[in-house]
Amino acid sequence: MTTLWLGNLKGVSFEPHISNIQAVYATARIRTEIFLARDMANTFDPYAICVYFNGLSVGYIPRSVNQGLLGYGLSNLAVSFVGFNRFDDRVVGICIKIEVRTPVRKPKPERHLRLVQKLTNTPRKIMV
Repeated sequence: MTTLWLGNLKGVSFEPHISNIQAVYATARIRTEIFLARDMANTFDPYAICVYFNGLSVGYIPRSVNQGLLGYGLSNLAVSFVGFNRFDDRVVGICIKIEVRTPVRKPKPERHLRLVQKLTNTPRKIMV
């Protein structure tokens, strides 16, 4: 698998993420299920991707990379737990790694243009 991103989650200093991270830390050694989901209600970022540990929201993928990850499709991404970020004996964040499960090719701009033209049934050039 190809690693797309390795880093710390954002938005971890806000509730409910603060208390959720503490709860995940207490149970992470038993079993951890991690998944990604779009947060359509996020007013700060229309492409926000929320990270869930054992069903609890613990933070967001940084805005600088989330659009690129969405291009692969969330179902094609594998999320791995790397570690907890600690400060003064407190858990203050989570580090994860995101990889592509299968080799996925992004659509070429010309192919996208042809698809848009076919759907709209007009031969004009559309900026992508």
